[in-house]
Amino acid sequence: MTCAMGILILAAVPSTAGAVHPHNASTSYSCRSAYLGRPSLPVAVTGNTPTSVSTPFAEVSMSGFQVSVTIPASAVDKAMSKGATAVTATVRMIDINASDARVKTMNVTNTPITVGPITLVTGQAVVVTVPASPTTTGTSAAKKTGTMTFTTGNAIIFLSFSSAGSTTLACKATPPAVISTTMIT
Repeated sequence: MTCAMGILILAAVPSTAGAVHPHNASTSYSCRSAYLGRPSLPVAVTGNTPTSVSTPFAEVSMSGFQVSVTIPASAVDKAMSKGATAVTATVRMIDINASDARVKTMNVTNTPITVGPITLVTGQAVVVTVPASPTTTGTSAAKKTGTMTFTTGNAIIFLSFSSAGSTTLACKATPPAVISTTMIT
């Protein structure tokens, strides 16, 4: 799971207040792992940016940012077949992409975020949510007037299974999902 969970650094800080444009996005992360193979992980992302800001080159941040990644029951069962009884997830990277931004991709996890240990149960998926409470990301500078579109990017997640080893999941959003948009006027 390439899902580094941290604090997204895409925040909308308008010079004139615009209405908040809340959005929930769903997609899947297509991952690679020597331990778990190539799992597909359902992902839900929440984040809010202003509907519009009236200053070109505005700094835009996202409030209410949070990501939930589901480790499917099939991956849990595979880990349990190797002796695992619990998993600790460390999200090392979660990228958010922004169109029309000076920096197109931002890792929203400033520092790795660890969740767990979470007890594994045969036949049940595990949901890892980071950060634990919704947060406001850093800012992304608009490059020009137009629409900034914020989408899901890549992720890196390190999984440590009790008594059964560990693995790093390198994941790509397939397809990228729109989290939010902000019009720069």
